Amino acid sequence: MRAPDLARVVAVVAVAAAAAACAPAPKPIEYGTDICTHCRMSIVDDRYGAELVTRTGLTHTFDSIECLADYVLRMEDPASVHSLWVTSFQHPGELIAIEDALFLHSEMLRSPMGANLTAFRRDAITPIALVDSFGGVVLSWDEVLDHVRRNGHTHAHDGAIQAGALPASGHDVHSRHAVVEHTVDQAGPP
Repeated sequence: MRAPDLARVVAVVAVAAAAAACAPAPKPIEYGTDICTHCRMSIVDDRYGAELVTRTGLTHTFDSIECLADYVLRMEDPASVHSLWVTSFQHPGELIAIEDALFLHSEMLRSPMGANLTAFRRDAITPIALVDSFGGVVLSWDEVLDHVRRNGHTHAHDGAIQAGALPASGHDVHSRHAVVEHTVDQAGPP
C-alpha cells in the first residue's frame, strides 16, 4: 500500500472511531445521587432504574420502568429518542436495551413507584421461569406502555399505592401456557 493510500485508510479509521466514541449511549446510573427526570425522586434501588438517551446524547434517568414509560407516552417529540434502557433485576445496576429485556408485571416484585414492573435480561431467563418464580404476566415493551397508559403512573410513597393503582393480586395473572404463547407472539422467541 502506498503512503497516500495508507494515510487515507488511517484517516477513515480515525473518523469512524471518533464517530463511534460520540454515538449516544447510556451512562451508569449513580444510585443514591441521580434524580428521576419524571417524578423527581432519588434513584436508590439498583435492581430498578431506566434511561432514555436522545439522538443528541442527552441522558434522562428514571427510578422505575413506569416512570420511563409515562415519560415516553407524554413526549412531544418521540423522534428525538435514540435508545431506551432498563436495569436488569437479576444483575443490579446493569442497563440493558429494551429490545433485550423481558418485562414482568408481578405483585411479588414491587417496583419503586408501585406499578410492579420489573425488567430481566431476555437471554438470562425464560418467560416460564419468570412466572414460576414470581407469578404475574410477562409483557413486551409495547404492552408496558399500554399498561401505563391504561393504569396511569402509580405513585407509591411509604408503601401506600395512590392514584393509578393496579388491580388486586391475581387479576392479571395468566396461566403458564398462555405466558409462553403470549411472549412468543408479542416479543419474539426468548
